[in-house]
Amino acid sequence: MWRASAAATVFGWILVVVIGVSTYVTMWASARLVAALGGDHSDVHGWLVATVAAMLVQPVAVNVLAWVGEAHQAAVTRGQHARLAAVANAPHGIAHLEDAEASGRLAGALGDVRGQFGLTCIGEAWRSIYLRTTGIAALLILGRWSWLAAAVLLLLQWVSGRAFTAYLTQLQRDLLDNASHQGRRAHYLQRLLLEKSVGKEVRLFALTDHLLRWHETIWRAAQLGIENRRNKALRPALATSVVMVVGTGAAVGRLVFDAWQGTVSTAVLVAALQAVGAMSAFGPLGDTSSQATRARLFAEAVHDLESQVASPPVAIAGPPTDSGRAAEICVDDVSFAYPGRETPVFQHLSLHIPAGQSVAVVGVNGVGKSTLIKLLAGLYPSSSGTLRVDGRDPFADDAARRRVAVIFQDFVRYHLSLRENVLLGVPDASDDDAYAALRAAAASDVHDRVGSLDTPLDPGYDGGTDLSGGQWQRVALARAFAAVAAGAGVLVLDEPTAALDVRVEAEIFERFLESTRGMTTILVSHRLSSVRHADRIVVLGPNGVEEDSSHDELLSAGGEYAAMFRLQASRFAASGSTDEPDGDQSGEHDEVMSQ
Repeated sequence: MWRASAAATVFGWILVVVIGVSTYVTMWASARLVAALGGDHSDVHGWLVATVAAMLVQPVAVNVLAWVGEAHQAAVTRGQHARLAAVANAPHGIAHLEDAEASGRLAGALGDVRGQFGLTCIGEAWRSIYLRTTGIAALLILGRWSWLAAAVLLLLQWVSGRAFTAYLTQLQRDLLDNASHQGRRAHYLQRLLLEKSVGKEVRLFALTDHLLRWHETIWRAAQLGIENRRNKALRPALATSVVMVVGTGAAVGRLVFDAWQGTVSTAVLVAALQAVGAMSAFGPLGDTSSQATRARLFAEAVHDLESQVASPPVAIAGPPTDSGRAAEICVDDVSFAYPGRETPVFQHLSLHIPAGQSVAVVGVNGVGKSTLIKLLAGLYPSSSGTLRVDGRDPFADDAARRRVAVIFQDFVRYHLSLRENVLLGVPDASDDDAYAALRAAAASDVHDRVGSLDTPLDPGYDGGTDLSGGQWQRVALARAFAAVAAGAGVLVLDEPTAALDVRVEAEIFERFLESTRGMTTILVSHRLSSVRHADRIVVLGPNGVEEDSSHDELLSAGGEYAAMFRLQASRFAASGSTDEPDGDQSGEHDEVMSQ
């Protein structure tokens, strides 16, 4: 709260003190007013003014505090989003985001911030504080009659409040656990029934009833044991509440008895009766206690997440130091296995790519082509061996990471404007840079369709539109060309054009190689004819690099590459020009046969 807004915190505490003082004055002044009305009436006007003034000040201060709480909430929520974003982005890489426990806890915390908790927790925190302050006022009033009775009631309320808090803690922990494990699966299945992106298949395959049954089964499994744990925690809360009620009744009875005996004045009697009821501010506070418990657990969860990650990446200021120069890549005896998996993707892989060379990486599925690209991008650390970009580790060195620009096969379709999609990461670039990147990626037809660089690429926004799969891939390619202006020294295309017509893919790859001549480029593709113009072709296999040479030399060698190339050629020849496996392949068929 203090980090979000020191001014709101200080002002809030001033209002809390005002509420506490006005509560005390209201109780005592109203009691003295009643006593004066039953006596000589000498101080009626003074006590009446004090009572009315205090009764007016208290609700005004409460309402102002609620207003302060709303403004404070907005500031705190911004800070919470920033903290969670820092956790998600530190340490560098994505391994922690693929860990089920860590990602589940992060998702649960983010769900809290985005839900009702993120809208009301600070207001409820201030409410909890000022209610405790009114309890202090009641304690002081009750002490005018009997400090022993005040201490006993304080103890009973505190014990009852602790038992109720233990129950709420169990309840909230169950909610957080559901958000982290089975509950997440159940919510995912529920979203499948509601989201547009899967609506076609859900209806086409009549999955609605199946998904509903599946959701119910998993949700029931997520609830196993929860009710027993809650009931176990609820029993002490109910028992202490009964004791607290009995104790409060006994205190009221003794107070009335003292007044009957004449040992307590009318003013003390009236004030103490009010105070006995107000002592509940030290006990359970209902929804306010629930929100306070949730806020405490949230704070603990975020603190634990922050303590488990390394320091955030170093802030980036300006382009990398080697901006504009092609980068050298050295992979030396690298082995890698994904977190939680024992079988390595590859072992003892060594590869050297000189600065300025274009390299195509090919091989059958599962040999680690895309994994190698992720290591180059610094998304994972290697399990063993060394991997360097210009002599620096891309996982540990921010400058090295910025030297690598990658367009993945599963690139993100950002719901932003066309300009922002192209120039992400290049905030100071101009419209001319955006047009140049689109032309380099053969994506001028995209601009012709949307009409403006400011058009949102999502039909859900006012004036927005959507693109075809091929057009989205051209936009992603344009991002790669824009990365050159930002100082990237290595450009990687990891099968981003897989869904395009093979002739278009080949044209784009050739344009890409021509436009990036002199830079270090890496192309990953299953279509061998599309990458044959690269300076060098590297064939990955289970034991690392199996072949490494130019297209013509590899064909002449008659090894694995030649076998794969001829296999593709035979498939295209057998399918003819009208029924190719990857779309319209007639152009590739002609090119392959000419080889």
